[in-house]
Order: sequence, then structure tokens, then C-alpha cells
Amino acid sequence: MRINVSKVLKQAAEQKLKPRPSVKIRTKTVQIQPEPENARGADQDVTHAMIPERSAVSDSLLHQLESEYATIRKERAILSSSIARRVHEGASQEELKELYHKIESYRPSLQDYYDKIAYVKQHGRLPDPPAEHTQDKGLLELREMKRSLINRRSKLNVSIGKAKAISAEKVLSLQLQLDRLDAEYRDVELKIKKLEGKA
Repeated sequence: MRINVSKVLKQAAEQKLKPRPSVKIRTKTVQIQPEPENARGADQDVTHAMIPERSAVSDSLLHQLESEYATIRKERAILSSSIARRVHEGASQEELKELYHKIESYRPSLQDYYDKIAYVKQHGRLPDPPAEHTQDKGLLELREMKRSLINRRSKLNVSIGKAKAISAEKVLSLQLQLDRLDAEYRDVELKIKKLEGKA
């Protein structure tokens, strides 16, 4: 197959010389007619009723919830990041399993805060607490105590990690406190299981 280069260049030059078609865009003028005053007021009332106003109280509540949520996430992240160090130090499977359960014990609390934050963003207040029976109230108090123990245990673990570089006596006293908290945690967990009917 032979290509005639001069013929191809000549055709290209001719196409460049041809004028391109011009396009004219015409727009229609749209006239906006004012709405009657009574119709505009009704629409504004409906829109205003659908979107709740955020008050300073809901903003401070939202800030508080987000702060607590961030604190719990940070505590969980500290525990999660310690897995590699524990494996490197030669921790047993039982210790790693316990660490995993500690990390996973944060999940319900994080979900609870996440739900509360979403509710406050939508409604500007916390959700109404459900009607509780006395047994449920005791169960809720035990769960709150369990969450508090988890937080205290994680703070102690961080303190023990920092104290290892300072003194062995400090580590020993913190380890004793941690053992007491662990015993208290197991006791609370057993009570919760009994109330839930799992024990």
C-alpha cells in the first residue's frame, strides 16, 4: 500500500481553510412573578418546623459527646497499637486473647456514643431514655460500672508502660492496682451475666 503524502497534506490544508460553521445561542428571558404573601409565609413555617434550630445547649452537648467519643476511641487505639509490641515481646496466646477482648469491649460504648451524636445532630437533644424495670436499671448501672472499670484499666496499662522506664517499685504498685481492677471487673461481668440470664 502506498500513501501519497503530498495529496494527504493538500487535503489537510484545504480543510483548514474551510470556514467552520458558527453556532448562535439564543436564550429565552424568564420572568419571575412574585408569590402572594400568604403562600410564602406558609412555606416558611413548614420549612422552619422541619429543620430544628441548633441551640447553644445542643452545640455544647454535641461537643461533650464528641469529646468523650474521641477519648474512648483513643484509649481503644492505644490498646490496639500495643498488640504488635506484645507479640514482639513474646506474649502468650492467652494474653493476646485477653487484650483482644479488652479492645472489643469498647465497641458497644463507641456505638452508643455514635448513636447519641447522630441523634443530637438530628434532633438537638439526647434521646429519651426507655422505660426501665428495676432489674434493667441494675443492669445499666453494672454496665456503666464495667465501662468505668475498662477505662480505669486502660489508663493503668498506659501508666505501667510509662513507669517501666522509671522504677520497678512503681510498676509493682501499679500492677497490684491493675490486678484489683481485673478482679472487680470479673465480678461485675459475672453479675451482668447473671442478670442477663447467661450464667
